[in-house]
Amino acid sequence: MKVIKRKKNISLMVLIMITGLLLVFTPGIAQQSFQGIKLTIPLQSLPSTTFLPEKLPQFEKETGMKVELQFLPEVELWDKIVGDFATRAGVYNVVNIDFMFIPEFAEAEWILPINEYVTPDYGTNDIMTKYLESGMYNGKIYGFPVYGESSALWYRKDLFKEKGISPPDTFYELWDVATKFYQPPELYGIALRGMRGSSMNIYIWTMFLRGFGGQFFDNNWNPVFNSSQGIYATNFYRDLINTYGPPGGSSFTWDDTALVLMSGKVAMIIEATDFVDRVFDPEKSRVHDKLAAAPVPAGPAGRFPSIFTSQLSISKIGNTTEKQRKASWAFISWATSEEMEFKKALEGKIPTGVRRSIFENPQFKEMFGEQNCPGWLHSVFESLAVAEVDYRPRMKEWREIGDILGIAVENVIAGIKPSNVSLDEAAEFARETLKRSGRVK
Repeated sequence: MKVIKRKKNISLMVLIMITGLLLVFTPGIAQQSFQGIKLTIPLQSLPSTTFLPEKLPQFEKETGMKVELQFLPEVELWDKIVGDFATRAGVYNVVNIDFMFIPEFAEAEWILPINEYVTPDYGTNDIMTKYLESGMYNGKIYGFPVYGESSALWYRKDLFKEKGISPPDTFYELWDVATKFYQPPELYGIALRGMRGSSMNIYIWTMFLRGFGGQFFDNNWNPVFNSSQGIYATNFYRDLINTYGPPGGSSFTWDDTALVLMSGKVAMIIEATDFVDRVFDPEKSRVHDKLAAAPVPAGPAGRFPSIFTSQLSISKIGNTTEKQRKASWAFISWATSEEMEFKKALEGKIPTGVRRSIFENPQFKEMFGEQNCPGWLHSVFESLAVAEVDYRPRMKEWREIGDILGIAVENVIAGIKPSNVSLDEAAEFARETLKRSGRVK
């Protein structure tokens, strides 16, 4: 008995030693001291990022560096980062950016390729393929995602059951279903984003543009989103919002669509998959037990769910020494590691992970599976199976063009201009922008 007990004690000691090594040597972090290094990192205020500070002291202890995290609203974050790069102030070491900005920042040499810093134990292959590709440009990795999402149809399953209706699979079915539930002011058929912005209305409008066969540019980069398909898609989008949506739809943000769904005032919305942690929350949603998710409807040209990732990249401007660059990579590899992903998902109940191992974890499946979040996991996998990283065109001119196009679409929804006029004006702006950049002759 004593021998058996001794073996158990030895096994326990080995387990403690292994656990200790895992705590000290986080995957992807170079096993070296970064004593004397301080990193300043601006982050968008997302559950995936605001979870980091409580774990940061352990990371600082492991590496010897000091890290200052600055949390900012989305628009202010972009302004601060671009200002830091443009003035070459070099305040920031790691930057948290919309993946759509990677081509612009990479071509300006504001951020560095990360490939040479990545170690095998980081587990790059564990990152969902589309999320991994979203941080790449011209064959190089410029960022790793700290957050990922696609889009889903969120709907009132109780109302659908009452009428014996299935979730719409096509845009025309979406229209028909919206008409059936339009009973103002108690209930509206659908709510969609109307507010201007490349990451606001354009984020959802794009699936209609492409679903109806429209494109942003032809093979020579001439703008073609003002084609007959683009006009039809924009009118369809406008009419869904204005005919079957709540009042004020032209200024709806993602928060507005979420609020009307959770208040029980709307039968359907098309929105980001990350809504799962709010729409099923009994403290936030009056209809939390009456909701479900499904893949977004398809148009005649196919199904085009959105995709978005929030990336962590190494600033070339802010890191003047190789040690600073390695320290920046150490932070990125820690913040996006498999270990941290599990902590965010299982401790923080944050479902916006980007690694396969998270979605395959039994505890995660139990937490966000069919019983608690009907249809959600299925919609995520279905969306990521067909989503395209270039859902919106990833190009250095996108920030300018996308925002002008957002204004054009908002003007159509608000009734300020007809779609052909508004889209033609946006196309002319895009053409001049692309001429200045040299993309169009």
